[in-house]
Amino acid sequence: SAKMLARVATVLLLVAAPASAMTTDRCDPIATRAAPTPAPTPAPTVAPASTATITSWPQPLDRVISVRGGVLSLRDALDRVAAAARVRLSYSDALLPLDRRVCLDVERLALGDALTKLIGSAPVVPRAASGELVVLARRERTVAAEPQMVTRASPLERVIVTGTATGGAQRNLTVSVGVVDGASLEAQSLRSLSSSLNGAVAGVWMWQQSPAAVLARYGSIRGASSFGVSYPKVYIDGVEVANPLVVAHAPGESIERLEVLRGPQGAALYGTDAISGVMHLITRQPTRVRDAPNLQVRAQAGHIASSFADGGTFGQDIVLSAQGGDISRAAAGTFSFSRVGSFVPDGDSRHLSASGRGRVIARNAVVDATARLALSEVASSSNPLLLTAIGDAIVFPDSARPIVDQRQRRMRDSAASRLQLDRTSRQSLRQFTGGVTGTLHPSARWTHRGTVGVDAYALDGAPASVTPFPTSSDSALRAAEGSAMRVSARASSAATWSDSAWQRTLTFAAEHAVLREATSNAVLARPRELVLPDAQSTDVWRQTTGGVVQLNVALQNALYLTAGTRAERSAGFTSQPIVTVLPMLGAAYVVDRDHATIKFRGAFGKGIRPPRTTVGGASLSRARLIPNDQLDPESQSGVEFGIDLFLGRRATLHITRFDQTASGLVQPVTVAQARPPSPTPRPGDPLARNLAFQMQNVGAIDNSGWELESAVRTGPLSLRGSLALVDSRVRDIRRGYTGELRIGDRMLDVPARTFGVSAEWRHGAWHAALNATRASDWIGYDRIAASQAFVTPGQPAAQFVGASLREFWITYPGVTRIGAVISRELPFGASLQFSGDNLLNRQVGEPDNITILPGRTVSVGLRVGFQR
Repeated sequence: SAKMLARVATVLLLVAAPASAMTTDRCDPIATRAAPTPAPTPAPTVAPASTATITSWPQPLDRVISVRGGVLSLRDALDRVAAAARVRLSYSDALLPLDRRVCLDVERLALGDALTKLIGSAPVVPRAASGELVVLARRERTVAAEPQMVTRASPLERVIVTGTATGGAQRNLTVSVGVVDGASLEAQSLRSLSSSLNGAVAGVWMWQQSPAAVLARYGSIRGASSFGVSYPKVYIDGVEVANPLVVAHAPGESIERLEVLRGPQGAALYGTDAISGVMHLITRQPTRVRDAPNLQVRAQAGHIASSFADGGTFGQDIVLSAQGGDISRAAAGTFSFSRVGSFVPDGDSRHLSASGRGRVIARNAVVDATARLALSEVASSSNPLLLTAIGDAIVFPDSARPIVDQRQRRMRDSAASRLQLDRTSRQSLRQFTGGVTGTLHPSARWTHRGTVGVDAYALDGAPASVTPFPTSSDSALRAAEGSAMRVSARASSAATWSDSAWQRTLTFAAEHAVLREATSNAVLARPRELVLPDAQSTDVWRQTTGGVVQLNVALQNALYLTAGTRAERSAGFTSQPIVTVLPMLGAAYVVDRDHATIKFRGAFGKGIRPPRTTVGGASLSRARLIPNDQLDPESQSGVEFGIDLFLGRRATLHITRFDQTASGLVQPVTVAQARPPSPTPRPGDPLARNLAFQMQNVGAIDNSGWELESAVRTGPLSLRGSLALVDSRVRDIRRGYTGELRIGDRMLDVPARTFGVSAEWRHGAWHAALNATRASDWIGYDRIAASQAFVTPGQPAAQFVGASLREFWITYPGVTRIGAVISRELPFGASLQFSGDNLLNRQVGEPDNITILPGRTVSVGLRVGFQR
């Protein structure tokens, strides 16, 4: 593997740096292809970038500056220029395409000239205000001037982080990356990732998040990349989290944007565990937008309907966000608290989070620090659906008899107790993420970036499963209970060579991470003997070290090629270290026309998830886990092809076809024991089953399907829609597998269709939004029927082993969720908001028939902003 990596690096170096390209060519300060616009109002003459400019600019616009930043967003470029000139900069985001990519390379240029070149055709001009303040004011129109309106930059010009080694424009990407803007999440006061992603990013579906759930639950990320516990690799501001499932709640006010890369194509950059994809949560940064409040408070409360609580219950949210500082040193922070009452008996929850981000901007460097703390406390209450099911299953057969048989009552009480249905337990989750990222631009060619971070969590009080075989959420809870801490460091350097036709960027990156897990329900892969699920807590150390080399080539700003590979060594997952090579290849071709842009793209990638030596998943207190030291790594590889169509900035259409194969997926399989469990249960105990569980590799799974995303903007109205069609089926069964799956079966709990549509309307002081999401047609367990059968005396243990479990499979038709928001701006920086969620009042049916969610929620909120 090392020799292969060296050969690949040598070839890429030869391709990337031919003699004809070894020049010091600078990129165009505005490195975009914008549609033709009317000629701007004459501005002061701009001299060449290589010499100082002497113009009639007033102070401080006459200050001569030199600053380099490479390719970055217009927002960041303006901050860098203002920091170099030591001025305060104010502008309106409605007049500037702040997401447009520009190439910042200014050498001894007046501040006014530098701003004019960066602004381009936007209808603003730099003007000196009082003191050190510079305002990008609206350009005065002549009588014959046509009305101008600047909208957000095309998604192709958006600068993103995910999918690139050092950050870059989405135009160059050969893979599909979904982006969710934090402003839309804030406008709708969204808190959970499920409500943020579902319907917004095609191909990604999270089961609706219950306030009483501490872990996220992914139903599909282009199918199944694990048996029931699929999840992407999650980063928060560049810091990898220790457990992606603990990131489930985040207020919209704290999010700048969400970037989601679907499929294994990102594993060449992000390594182990990225077989499903990568999600990057980028927290809110300080903004220099004019009239942005320095302090903002939102208070919201409402009524939650529930069929399981008389009169329903109430919920409340309080969010406080603030920012301060100047152009070179600034910080922003968000604090939130939410509480949901008992929508099921004794099922209340509280969530608290605090996040902060600070930036220090120098002439050719930026230092970015981030910190996030999340606390959750929820009550895992008695499940009324299962209590009813057990009561129906264990009743005296002759209902006419006035006296209930005491023995039968004891059996029912024993079943409820053993299934953890007769008491309320409390769970607590604490998570912290912190890190520092530094970016250095020593020249127009080189960009260096480094990130050091730590993520830690502690989960206490995870309850035992309430069904006779483990659900995905049960297994995830049992595996996560305890604590973990990941410390990671990543460094990358990118060099760019360009001439009139070609641009080549070669990136080298190195990463090292150490993960310590203390799992209170751990079961070691060795020795082979049976181990009780309440084994003592075990500390496990895992290390991953990876090196990345990636080449990006652009021809005539139209043809883009990407080739990269990652060599990685993982230790602590098995008895011997695992060395893997993860390749990635991609190509894209962009055609620009006067009013339309079309992009054709395709990519191949491979990802891997090493087996863990600790396995959670004991579902019953008397069940045992049979360790399996023969587990193979889970892996996924495949291709995607797509077309992106942009009709100006008013309409977009994205179509993607993906074909992926996942191998070695791990399933907790129910097996029969040759000997009864110890201690021996009392005679007549309905839970006297000689059952155990073992993690086994299923085989190969084919994931294929289509993803469609579209958006239309016309006047004050904007429409968005997404559709994903997924076929996830068993392709092959591994020898020795004893579970219920067979070749041709659909993977359980993977929706065949997911759909989302939203409409947003803005006019004057009014804002309204309506959204609907639906997941339909998935196969899962009838957990009520299984629980009834399990607690009924006389049922053989073989009914819950192997192919017999197929009798409990049912098809879930689907669930539709509808939400709405309407708000009105008030004087003095305030706004009043009315919102409704789950308007159809569906509490059950997603993802199974025992999960209970809050019913129809109607709330009212007040948002107030304050300025200095």
